[in-house]
Amino acid sequence: MKTAVVLGLLFFGMIVSAEERCMNNRLGEPVCSPQCGSIGTNTLGEIVCGQGACITNKFGDLICSKQQGGTATRNFFGDVVCTGGCEPASATLCQKPY
Repeated sequence: MKTAVVLGLLFFGMIVSAEERCMNNRLGEPVCSPQCGSIGTNTLGEIVCGQGACITNKFGDLICSKQQGGTATRNFFGDVVCTGGCEPASATLCQKPY
């Protein structure tokens, strides 16, 4: 019985984390970030993703870590800095959950 409860909680935890990594596009279809990545919208309202964490720069662009699961933050000058280098978020990095 305890095993079933633990497995149920683990399964539920996976569902919750998967939902947090996904958004519905304009057609209502789910779109997800890569594993350990991020998802958001660009200045045009399009869904875009990154390999790691993303943060908006001073121009409103979503900038992400090139490293899977990497971090992104702003330095003292307000510039985005990332582990593994930075790149703009891209729709091509997003995945459809099939």
